[in-house]
Formats: sequence, structure tokens, C-alpha cells
Amino acid sequence: MLGRQKRQNRWPIGIVIGILLLIFLGITRIAINKQQILARVMAQSDRITLAEDDGSNFTTLLRETNGEVFYKVTLSDAPVGKKLSLSCNWIAPNNQIVHQNRYQTKEITTPIWHTYCHYRIGSATPTGRWQVQMFLGNRLLKDANFEVK
Repeated sequence: MLGRQKRQNRWPIGIVIGILLLIFLGITRIAINKQQILARVMAQSDRITLAEDDGSNFTTLLRETNGEVFYKVTLSDAPVGKKLSLSCNWIAPNNQIVHQNRYQTKEITTPIWHTYCHYRIGSATPTGRWQVQMFLGNRLLKDANFEVK
């Protein structure tokens, strides 16, 4: 009789353990799917432009411009129906990050997605070779160099 009672007590414990295992496996699968989706996102093109965008890709900017510089990037395989957390580092000629943009995109509606980050240059902006980098999470998507004179 005591043996039968022990066996009966094992069933609820086994069911609870089984349910917890299924929940854990489900959460793990969702996390892996999300990582795989984000890993497919690539930057297919980029350019540096100004607020009045005429389609140009600037490699040299003048401090006297005194305005916003935009780093425009076109993503491919963007996850439709999702939002992406992106960031940009603006790196001065002394290799110091002088500005960071952190933002979340709008809900993506097409697999080819246009996004941008920006930085204001002015008369106090250091001259020399600059770099801008765009990240998805901690993964570098694209970077560009430009000269400030």
C-alpha cells in the first residue's frame, strides 16, 4: 500500500516537471528564432548627407555647414512587423566617441528598410577624418568615413 501511494505522488511531480521543461524549450526556441531573424538583417547601402538631401554621398564636409549630418543606411531582410533597436557612434579624429544615437525604428513594413542617425557639426567640430558606425544590438551593420575641414 505504501508503494502504491509513492507511485501516485510521482505523477503530479512528473507532470509539473514536464510542463516546466516544455515552457523552457518554448522560450529557448523563441529566443533562437529572434536571434536568427536579427542575424539576417544586413546593411545593403549607406551614405552621408545633409538635412537638405539631394541624394549625394558626402566624403568631405565643411565645419561652416553648421547643420545636421545624416548617416542614411538601407537595410535588407528587415523583419516585417517588428521594430529594431539601432545605435550609431560618431567618432572624432582622435578616436573618441563624441556622440551616440540610440533609437528604435518604427514598425517595419517592408524587408528593405531605410533608416538614419544624425549629428550636428559646427565651427567647434574638430577637423580631420571622422567615422560613423551603425549597430544592431552589439553587431556592426555598416560604417563610413568622412573628412571634416
